[in-house]
Amino acid sequence: MWIELSIIIFIVIFYFLCYVEIKINKYDGVSLFDKEITRSKINQETYLKLPFYFNGKHINESHSKNELTKIIKEKGKYEKYKKQYDSPIQLLEPYTRFNVSQEIYYISKNESIPLLQDNCSINYYIVKKGVCKISFIHPKYKEHFTPKTNIESKLQFIKDNQRIECMVFHENTIIYIPNDWIIYVENKDKKTSILQIIHYNTLCNQFIGWCKKYLIKQ
Repeated sequence: MWIELSIIIFIVIFYFLCYVEIKINKYDGVSLFDKEITRSKINQETYLKLPFYFNGKHINESHSKNELTKIIKEKGKYEKYKKQYDSPIQLLEPYTRFNVSQEIYYISKNESIPLLQDNCSINYYIVKKGVCKISFIHPKYKEHFTPKTNIESKLQFIKDNQRIECMVFHENTIIYIPNDWIIYVENKDKKTSILQIIHYNTLCNQFIGWCKKYLIKQ
């Protein structure tokens, strides 16, 4: 009896976690997180699968470039670095087991970084320094952002589509981005802006990714 009950509970929990992973909210708004800033409240908010933001000055720690591994340098535009997750931010971490990775972008004045699409379960963008304008492209527009579409057409689509939310964020702002959303980041400061991106990839997300790759014809 207890074995059967345990199996049922496991299946229900696993189904819920997988549902959250693959869920795409049909709405595309971006909201200020004005609730109590706790790990529990933030995790609950991520279940809605809509972008939100809040002031994270208390967890915006400084870093040295000596801690970073350079990945890409586009001279005069931006630099991309990889950073070890050696200072865990428990406030942002999910409760389920996960893998984590993070990048840091140094974005030059009046420049931008390439379009980003995060497939990890939970993604946080932290404006560590400066001012960044972020355009939030809902997954329903993904057909406009195929590899065959040139970058000029993609950027023009963002500019012309009034339904795409664009917001300016200042230093210390933390922004949650659901998986599969497409993001465009521009520097709106008079000097270099620094953007940190943290990806939390849960075991359920990894399982779903494996199924998509090997079992489901795309």
